[in-house]
Amino acid sequence: MSAGSLLLTLVFTGLVLVGGMAVVVRRLKLACILFVAHSTYLGTVLYIVTGDPEGIYMHYLIAAMFLWPFLWAINRTSDYEEPPVLGAKASATLILLIIVVSNLFYEWDVLHSGYVSLIAIGIYGMVARRDIVKIAIGFNLIENGIHLFTVHLITFGLQTPYVALVLDSATILLNLLVAWIIVGIYGEYKSLNSWKIARLHW
Repeated sequence: MSAGSLLLTLVFTGLVLVGGMAVVVRRLKLACILFVAHSTYLGTVLYIVTGDPEGIYMHYLIAAMFLWPFLWAINRTSDYEEPPVLGAKASATLILLIIVVSNLFYEWDVLHSGYVSLIAIGIYGMVARRDIVKIAIGFNLIENGIHLFTVHLITFGLQTPYVALVLDSATILLNLLVAWIIVGIYGEYKSLNSWKIARLHW
């Protein structure tokens, strides 16, 4: 592996690890800040790799439009995550395993392994975390993985930026909606545990 390939691998591994940390930590404000770091990190990496300013602008915008509504929601609810299905050690081990397996499977192709890892970690965040804020972080990680996937699809040609733009715009709107819903749910039920809320009779 050349020095350039090794550096690129480390950069993308760091990108995935920061996203994974946002899923693992239980302080919700810290988790949101880590996701924002992940999203700005991704925008910067996309700009360096592709030279396309759309990536950096949209992901910086996603970071800003994720942070303030969710911090607003957390300030009106709770800063501590509802107990997850798996603890921090088990979650961290699983995330590291996802990163290693995806890199080995794709033979250290960083774009392939990067988007697969992000999508897998995002799905894990949505399935194994009970807190609605963490589920939202998981969804955003999936969207970031899909954005990497659209960058990888050369066959889209000039359409690729527009596909990514639609995905990113939809994510921003969804984040605003989810933050508003979170505050409403907590005000009504004093809980953000999605498993408990799902058992309620509407």
